[in-house]
Amino acid sequence: MVRGERGIPMAAVERILKSKGAKAGVERVSDKAVKFLKTALEDVAYDIAQRANSLAKHGKRTTVKPEDVKIAAKAFTR
Repeated sequence: MVRGERGIPMAAVERILKSKGAKAGVERVSDKAVKFLKTALEDVAYDIAQRANSLAKHGKRTTVKPEDVKIAAKAFTR
């Protein structure tokens, strides 16, 4: 990520880890785990955005549509 960009808020990532982790029996989450998941989620979001942009360009569009994102995200939801 470029310096100065904020990305996904740490508090939001922590909430996700705690709420999803609670269902799996996780009681505590370390700060390092939150930072790692934040980085991983941002990396995945970047990859999906790149793929969605490529799909839009292939369709001779400058606007990325929800369908582009849906198709691009399929690689990560299998």
